[in-house]
Amino acid sequence: MAGEKKVENKLTLSPTTLGLYCLGGMFPAGFVLVITGYYFMFFMTDLLHLPTAMAATVYSGIQWWKLLSMVASGMIIDGIPLKSGRYKGWSLIAGFVQAIAFPLAFLDLGLPPLAAAIWVFVFEAILMLG
Repeated sequence: MAGEKKVENKLTLSPTTLGLYCLGGMFPAGFVLVITGYYFMFFMTDLLHLPTAMAATVYSGIQWWKLLSMVASGMIIDGIPLKSGRYKGWSLIAGFVQAIAFPLAFLDLGLPPLAAAIWVFVFEAILMLG
């Protein structure tokens, strides 16, 4: 129509920054969730030799923890602003937490079943919070 101004949508982030968000946040987090989802029960039952009931209890506890940690992480992100922005700094922190907790969660130390179950639960809980 006559007299209308055409508004151009501009990206607020550079393509490099967008690429780094994908490589530094979404790809590793997706990889961690896929590996955890498919490999977790196999790891507990076949490699750690946990009884099936114990492995299922740990898995169920992790799922409940995941639900609570999603709410908690949202409250933390909204409640504690960082100088680098609302999500940028937290994405970096979460990446470090996941990089440390992921290998530790799948570490076989030759512990007795109950101790191994507690070890796996603690580091999976830290991983899910990340």
